[in-house]
Amino acid sequence: MGTEVSNHPRIENAIIELENAIDLMEKAPNDFGGYKAQAFADSKRAVESLKLALQYRGNADIMKRR
Repeated sequence: MGTEVSNHPRIENAIIELENAIDLMEKAPNDFGGYKAQAFADSKRAVESLKLALQYRGNADIMKRR
């Protein structure tokens, strides 16, 4: 995934920003009218999806070289 991160820095930045937001949500004392739990879950899912997208690109590039 290392080369994919360097090839797609905006995706890597999005992952970092989402992880920062997740950390802030975890520490927030308010439940934001009940929306905090869903936002937390959606953000975690987005991070996982972005990481899988980078992994897929890396694997696709490896398969092209074969």
